[in-house]
Amino acid sequence: MSLLVLVPERDDYWLSTRYLERFDLGLRAGDALHLAIALNHGARELYSLDAVLVRSAQRLKIKARSPV
Repeated sequence: MSLLVLVPERDDYWLSTRYLERFDLGLRAGDALHLAIALNHGARELYSLDAVLVRSAQRLKIKARSPV
């Protein structure tokens, strides 16, 4: 197992604002930024205990699931 820490870049902030404009997703600012970083940096899958985040990711075609 490995961990990679990513520093948000301009494109990540830009994409997160596009996600926040999608009121139907119900995302908070931090969640939108996490999804943008995951997509922009090629994450293979996102894991979260936050059901709203997982559901929103799936609606955005980002592979995500809860680890439990």
